[in-house]
Order: sequence, then C-alpha cells, then structure tokens
Amino acid sequence: MSTPVLMKVEVRTGLSVDRLEFWFSDGSLEIGGSGGSPQPTFWLSPGEYIEGVCGSTGDALDQVQFKTNTGRRSPLYGGNGGPVVPGVGYIVPTGPSTSLAFDFSSGNSARFST
Repeated sequence: MSTPVLMKVEVRTGLSVDRLEFWFSDGSLEIGGSGGSPQPTFWLSPGEYIEGVCGSTGDALDQVQFKTNTGRRSPLYGGNGGPVVPGVGYIVPTGPSTSLAFDFSSGNSARFST
C-alpha cells in the first residue's frame, strides 16, 4: 500500500486565512479552520511537494504562501494583518511528508501532515 501524497491545497480567506484544506491522492482530506471565501486552488504536480511555508501572523494566521520542491509558489493567501518581516517565513523541513501547524482567526488550531 502506497502512502497518499498531497494533491492540492484549498484556502478560504477573509481578512485573514480562515480555512485550509489539504487534499490527498487517496481521496482523504485534512481541514483546519472555518468560514471565509474560496481562493484559487494550489495544485501540485506528480513528484512535487511542499518544502516551505511563509506568511505573517498576529493573533492568528494572517497570510500564507506555500513553496514547492520545484521552486513554484502558491498565491499569497489572506489579508494584510499581522507583522510582516520581508524574507522571513516558516520553513518546513524538506521532504514529501511533514507536519504543519496553524492557528486560525476563529481561535481554532490545526496540524496537518503533508
């Protein structure tokens, strides 16, 4: 049995990042947060995986952007709140399988395995 791989990330935002959805090749889905308006889906190609995440936070996740092992970046999702430090982000260990943790404006927290 093969390990499911991340196929796409769907994001819902308002003034901040309200919801993240990670969709996997076996049809499973990991969701964190709630509400918000749908944003463009970030699709991953075969063999591509998330190797970095950057963004800004205040009391919650204000902005998020994903970087893949191919150097491709997702749109910058979210609003303009939180401290923004140019060139500084959350770096995820390189590899096709890792965990990410986020705090949302709703007060919810979520941990995802990608």
